Amino acid sequence: MTYMTVQQAAEAWGLSVRQVQVYCNQGRVPGAQKFGIAWQIPAGTPKPVDARYKTARTQRENSSLGDHSLPQCQVVNSKFDIKMFEANFLTNKLICPII
Repeated sequence: MTYMTVQQAAEAWGLSVRQVQVYCNQGRVPGAQKFGIAWQIPAGTPKPVDARYKTARTQRENSSLGDHSLPQCQVVNSKFDIKMFEANFLTNKLICPII
């Protein structure tokens, strides 16, 4: 089995050397072994998932909402009638005033 150094893993994963060391210390790099002060990481090991995010969906850049679209709202003029707003608010209809 071939191994890579922390520096090689950092370059491959786009992380800092220190962050790779932290992942190894936390046991989040499968198969990583420490010899003295150096880590050996199995070649081809995938980048660990960032623990700051709970799901993979939040890690994707420019992710689409898919089926979970934003609620549609009724657009009114900036000078809208307060009574109409109150009536729509009570019936749970959204109003988006144009400012």
